[in-house]
Amino acid sequence: MLAVLGDVSGCAILVNAADEVRFSNPDGRPTHVTSDGAQWLVEHDVRIVGIDAANIDDATDRTRPAHTLLLGAGIPIVEHLTALDQLPLRGARFTAVPPRIEALGRCPVRAFAVV
Repeated sequence: MLAVLGDVSGCAILVNAADEVRFSNPDGRPTHVTSDGAQWLVEHDVRIVGIDAANIDDATDRTRPAHTLLLGAGIPIVEHLTALDQLPLRGARFTAVPPRIEALGRCPVRAFAVV
């Protein structure tokens, strides 16, 4: 799916999984970014990855491959986003502004997109 977007280098990738998150996919787990998907994002040099799910990883996989690969490559992750279905596939400018706090594993951000 991501490959159809063309060149994503330097871009924010926002994963709109709204229906799957609400109703879960056929195997009963919420939608997440797989290890292969996270590796693809790293290889394509994306700037930031956001998702409208509570967790970018499969909660049953304690190795947390998406977190490990993305954060290891210096790519920030933003979870719990809303209204991604209101954005176009390309052309919006995404911003996630964290408070000025150091040495935290996670923190809230003010996230928004401008179309």
